[in-house]
Amino acid sequence: MKITSSDRKCWISVGRSTGAHPHEAFAVEAFVQIGHGRFQARNEDVHWLNGREFVEDLDKFMTNRALSPRLNGTYDSFVGLTGSATSVTLEFAIGDAFRGENTHRYLLRGSFDIEQDRLLGIVNEFKAITGEA
Repeated sequence: MKITSSDRKCWISVGRSTGAHPHEAFAVEAFVQIGHGRFQARNEDVHWLNGREFVEDLDKFMTNRALSPRLNGTYDSFVGLTGSATSVTLEFAIGDAFRGENTHRYLLRGSFDIEQDRLLGIVNEFKAITGEA
C-alpha cells in the first residue's frame, strides 16, 4: 500500500516484506521531497505490535476525528492518523538499530496531509495488511 501526500511531494509505503527473513515481517518506506531537503528511509523487518487495536480505532476514526489511531511497530516505527472535520494528517516514523545494539539507533520521522476521500481505501488496505480484515 502506498499513501501519497495531498501535494504529491511525500509518500509512505507499507506492505509485507519480501526480504529473506525467517519470520513474517513488514517493509515500511517513506520518501519526502521538500524544497532544499530530500529524505528517504526503509526498513524491511518491522513487526506491528497492535494491529487489531489500530484497525478498530482506524475504523472509528472515519466518523470520530477526536481519535488518533496509531500502528506501533518495532524499532520505534509507527504509522498514525490525526485529523479534524476538514483535514487528515498521516504521521510516521521508520526506525532501526545497528545490528540490534541499543547504542546505535536511527529514526526518520515526519508527517503530511492526505486527501480525505482516500481514507476509506486506507482503512481497508490496513485491514488487509495487518490481517485484521
